[in-house]
Amino acid sequence: MYGEIVDNSLPDKWDAEDKIFNLCMVEIDEFPQYLTRLEDIEGIFHQRFLSKSYRDLNLDSVRERSNQSLINIEHHSSINRYLLSRDFEYQTSLHAGSKREVQSYIFNTGPIPSLKIEYVNPISFFSPIWINTKEMTASICLNNIKYKLLNNEVINVYDVLDLIWMPKFRLDISIEEMIVEIAGIYRELIIDKKLSYVLRRSLILWAGKFVVDSEKLDKIKGDLKMSAMEINSLEEDIKSARIAGALMRSEEKGKKEGIKEGIKEGIKEGNESTEKEFVLKLLKFMSPEEISDKLEIPLDRVYEIKNSG
Repeated sequence: MYGEIVDNSLPDKWDAEDKIFNLCMVEIDEFPQYLTRLEDIEGIFHQRFLSKSYRDLNLDSVRERSNQSLINIEHHSSINRYLLSRDFEYQTSLHAGSKREVQSYIFNTGPIPSLKIEYVNPISFFSPIWINTKEMTASICLNNIKYKLLNNEVINVYDVLDLIWMPKFRLDISIEEMIVEIAGIYRELIIDKKLSYVLRRSLILWAGKFVVDSEKLDKIKGDLKMSAMEINSLEEDIKSARIAGALMRSEEKGKKEGIKEGIKEGIKEGNESTEKEFVLKLLKFMSPEEISDKLEIPLDRVYEIKNSG
């Protein structure tokens, strides 16, 4: 958990939740244990298990256990058969390359899914262990942290991770209000530099995706003591999140015209490299062939963007 901040090692992700996930995975050594509740995970991010046999996989979240088996944790904010099949391919490739037992986890920050097992055939199926944030009650976690602050008890790394992911827990207030409340708590915390950095950066990313009300944004900016550069970055995050939201809504409707409108909106908003960014976003839940068909982009171009992303 201690040491220099290595933010420059983060992969370039479009989605705010993916950015927060990777930020936690890179900067907080206890994050895999926080998710899996396993106490025998060995090594830190910079010692994560890697092999040239499967270097094309995104293995930022692969860790070894003391028995030499591997765990792979994938994050999703939505789920479908394509994503489950892709995760299964990760597991089988990881097993083929390492010759080790592999257990897959899915950290799901969206609704609790009805689709949890993907069948390849009647005797072969993919059954990961699910970690659903919506199964956590935000008010209970929040009251526990407030109690600790009131009684001058130590706020530990797991409390901070609760604060980071609390906007996606089961809420009895809006996400906007929760982000504002956590930002207010942030001012009172006495935690080490790295945890403070990760929590603060996560709150800025959450605000950029979900906070629309200008008064709430101003309060967050004040609580986090944001610089002019950070405020400009936050405004860009808000713009990108709204574009991404329009695209997602269009995709959910399954309309080619809607997706095209999402791209037009991106161009109108002045977002650079719009085509590339939208294609990378869609690759999370669509195949290159589907994207090529729906967006009328040459398949070669889709693969070019995929390989460059």
